[in-house]
Amino acid sequence: RPGDEWAHRVAAVRELAEHLGCHYLCRPDRNHAKAGNINAALARSRGSVVMIMDCDHVPVRSFLTETIGYFKDPKVALVQLPHHFYNPDTFQRNLHLEQDLTHEQDLFFRVVLAGRQAANAVMFCGSSALLRRSALELIGGIRVETAIEDTHTSMTLQSLGYRGIYHPQILSGALSPESFSGYLTQRMRWTRGGIQIFMLDNPLLKPGLSLLQRMHYFASTLYFF
Repeated sequence: RPGDEWAHRVAAVRELAEHLGCHYLCRPDRNHAKAGNINAALARSRGSVVMIMDCDHVPVRSFLTETIGYFKDPKVALVQLPHHFYNPDTFQRNLHLEQDLTHEQDLFFRVVLAGRQAANAVMFCGSSALLRRSALELIGGIRVETAIEDTHTSMTLQSLGYRGIYHPQILSGALSPESFSGYLTQRMRWTRGGIQIFMLDNPLLKPGLSLLQRMHYFASTLYFF
């Protein structure tokens, strides 16, 4: 039964965490998906800085030593690193051009996100990132109103005057969607979240953002349209 399979997976992950000396936290529901998971963990953990990694992201040993120093500045609430994918994306694989095409996410992480730093509009991208706990607590945790809680959270933090830093060094490896259906599922969620932000918390109207920040976040939602 599905319930039995789920319980087996939970037990396996809990056993692995204990073997590695890690604390494993579980909650009784799945409300708000990933944002709900993080917020539940925030309420049951300590530490002034929170490191967030998706389950398919593997950090190098020096991840924290290379990045934690940014938080000496009390206005820094977010440090985002590039996502480096070690498997070909769906376009590279289907066109058999793995050695000729760059990954379709490289434009965003090598050019777009780096360019946003000048306007203090660096986005939280959901993984391979560090967040200041006190700043998250000030806004009630990770935002749960939209399907792209990472973008919404960073926009909210910056509207309050906090800074986001882009650290361009690759310090983790990850998996991109391994099928075209997986790619579509991911992009449909991003699209739904972009439209939700546009409708519920439009960056053009959000108090506290500078003109350049409004333009950057509006461009992020306009992309989905």
